[in-house]
Amino acid sequence: MTAGDRRARRRGHGDLGPSTAPSRHRTTKHEELRHALTRLLDSGMQAHEPLPSERELMDRFEVSRVTVRHALADLVQRGRVYRVHGAGTFVAEPVVRKEMTLSSFSEDMAARGLVASSRILAVGREVAGAAVGQQLQLSPAEEVVHLTRLRLANSEPMCLEDTHLPVEIAGDVVTKLHEKSSLYELLHTHAGVRVVRAEQQLRPTVLSREEAALLDVPPLSPALLTTRVTFDERGRRVEYAKSLYRGDRYSIEVNLWRI
Repeated sequence: MTAGDRRARRRGHGDLGPSTAPSRHRTTKHEELRHALTRLLDSGMQAHEPLPSERELMDRFEVSRVTVRHALADLVQRGRVYRVHGAGTFVAEPVVRKEMTLSSFSEDMAARGLVASSRILAVGREVAGAAVGQQLQLSPAEEVVHLTRLRLANSEPMCLEDTHLPVEIAGDVVTKLHEKSSLYELLHTHAGVRVVRAEQQLRPTVLSREEAALLDVPPLSPALLTTRVTFDERGRRVEYAKSLYRGDRYSIEVNLWRI
């Protein structure tokens, strides 16, 4: 018997080496508090309604101020609440999460139980110019319809849309636009154009003073800028659009697959 065997016999079977049992995650106090506050938020609290003060939360849940602030910071980062210095913590407006599918603003809002509407800021015809012409594959001298709209959900500003469309496709359609209209629906019903795919780019940006005023947020607020070229069943480019979404009310969800 070797010295190693003798040492193993003295240790016994319970000490033959480190345990291979998986370790269990222990929920921390701030996580428990965050879960409790999430249940409170989901129990029917309304947007901009105040949460209990830090002192009330400390007393109710018997935790420290550090734990309370950690839990609230988590909720702020998740977009569930917002904090106002000297006033407290309040329920945030719900964030609209858009999946990467080709759908109109009206369809996105309807899917979330919100009423979509628009304020038409400008509409008319103009020459395409080099940049728009390149995107729509038109001569720079050809006419396009230029449409600018403020998009709203439940009467609250959500998005600024700047859209160009070929006159031969949308020249008559835009005359039928009103505050409740879906452009894609009008293109389908009045022009026989059904959009089927799009090429889209997204990037973060900040809002100018004029853009922020229209969207009812402070200047230089964060925003999502999308640039999209939309195609119909015949492969024609039927829309070139730039959209500015409020960063505090919109997020983009992407499903990724490993191949």
